[in-house]
Amino acid sequence: MIVTAFGPFGNFSVNPSEVIGHKIFGDALVVLPVSYRHVDEFIDSVPPETESLLMLGVASTSRQMRLERIARFAIGNSKDINLESREREGSDCLRGALFDTIIEPSNCWQESESAGGYLCNYIYYEATRRLPTTRTGFVHVAPFSAVSMNLQVCRLRRLFAKLRIV
Repeated sequence: MIVTAFGPFGNFSVNPSEVIGHKIFGDALVVLPVSYRHVDEFIDSVPPETESLLMLGVASTSRQMRLERIARFAIGNSKDINLESREREGSDCLRGALFDTIIEPSNCWQESESAGGYLCNYIYYEATRRLPTTRTGFVHVAPFSAVSMNLQVCRLRRLFAKLRIV
């Protein structure tokens, strides 16, 4: 199992996904810069025998954690921390397999079929496409102003226990 989170970007001098990821996974967490190039290099470095890849990111306007079901090919034109973008259009969608066993609804997280149009969606789509034998999954955490860090850590631990991750 590999777990990633993103580093600082935009209004987040400290990314909530990184803070939560470190609380749960400690030094095993891989923190990626908010950079398309770094995401591509990371995916290229993942060993093909990797069983699972869990990716965490922050949804800056979300009021709740989101369990992302669908990754989309389409990406907006927002620039990363290196001022690069990867705008692309298309309707192709992929579904990561990591959360397939989670079928009952929960008040701990919202189910979502749109991981956005920025790097979170990009890493989810590209990892799912380029690592076809790896079970992938993406969770958007909420800003701490919307949901406290401790509550999100508790909820993620509950989710991961169901998946037998932690």
